[in-house]
Amino acid sequence: MSAESGQGGGPPTLKRVAPAGAPGASHGLAAREVRAAAAVAAGIALQGPLAQEGPLHLYYLAAAAQAAGRLELETERGRFALHFKRGAVEHASSDAPDDDLGRFLVAKGALRPEALADGERMRQSHGGDLVGALASLGLLNPAESFRVLQEHGAAVVARALGAAKGTFRWTPGVPLPPSSFPLGSRWGMLCDAARRLDGLSVRTLLGDRAQRPASRVGGRVDLAELKLTAQEARAASRFDGSSSPAQLAAAHPGEADVLLRMTLLLGETELLSFGALSTSTSTSTSTATATATATATATFGPGVSVGRCTPHHAPRSLARPRVCATLRASMSSEETRLSGFEDPAAGHGTDAACLVVIHAPVRRLLGARLPLGREVVLG
Repeated sequence: MSAESGQGGGPPTLKRVAPAGAPGASHGLAAREVRAAAAVAAGIALQGPLAQEGPLHLYYLAAAAQAAGRLELETERGRFALHFKRGAVEHASSDAPDDDLGRFLVAKGALRPEALADGERMRQSHGGDLVGALASLGLLNPAESFRVLQEHGAAVVARALGAAKGTFRWTPGVPLPPSSFPLGSRWGMLCDAARRLDGLSVRTLLGDRAQRPASRVGGRVDLAELKLTAQEARAASRFDGSSSPAQLAAAHPGEADVLLRMTLLLGETELLSFGALSTSTSTSTSTATATATATATATFGPGVSVGRCTPHHAPRSLARPRVCATLRASMSSEETRLSGFEDPAAGHGTDAACLVVIHAPVRRLLGARLPLGREVVLG
């Protein structure tokens, strides 16, 4: 702070002065905090790329500030609009065909197809609110259809918060649509959205934070408010400040998926801080990937590539799935059956050069437990 004399001999005014040589923040968290947290808390409009402000973090800031407004997300999947009141989502919409509310109501048996057609004709006269149009025609009773509408809204919120690319716009004080009602608790919906993410999405949203030492810190929400399951709470207790999430996942393969999911959730809610990516960690990962690539090329020919979470087309000689012993030990009997391993009791080593050879659907099934940089995914 610095003091300057006021105009006309008035009292001095205080101005915030950044200290010289202020250190940069790890993973850009401080810069992001200044822009988004301050704007949401102060009721100021904000917009930008999702690469800078992730949707899970934006939701967290609105919930923590008990803000009222609309969060719009333009994503690869479609456009989402989440309306907040006192930090809780009371209306969620999407223009993606898979999220169509009318089709959902018909599929759930809450509405007849001919009734939907009547509601669609009246929709524009109700500001685009299908529920309002149906209610005005006496074709839908929102009170009786509460659970179905809540289920649809929660699913839309979860898909919106899983977006990795696109842009966002926060507009404070936007009036709620007439058919709005609380879709769930503030923190319950956030945790539910994180639980619905598949392993590939979790890794994508984590980025290099999976390779950085993680330690527990205090945030705007207490950990107890998140209502974690026993397994999630155990995973959250493992962050020690010296190990990276990827190291913890490798040390506890049976909890790997939950550990990385908790890394994302606690990181976006400011309950985890991340240290610098060490040179040894970066070198180790690069070496493992390079070694695995060389092994794949030597064994199966140049038509095989090894990469992080990327589907590849491989030669027919690579048609039989393989899995390393560490990963095999973490798999349930159902996962083993779905994976199609011919010899499910046998592993193929645990060294850095071991390849995990799987088919694309199995990659989605096993998710975050796959070793970084050592998958050969058959297209």
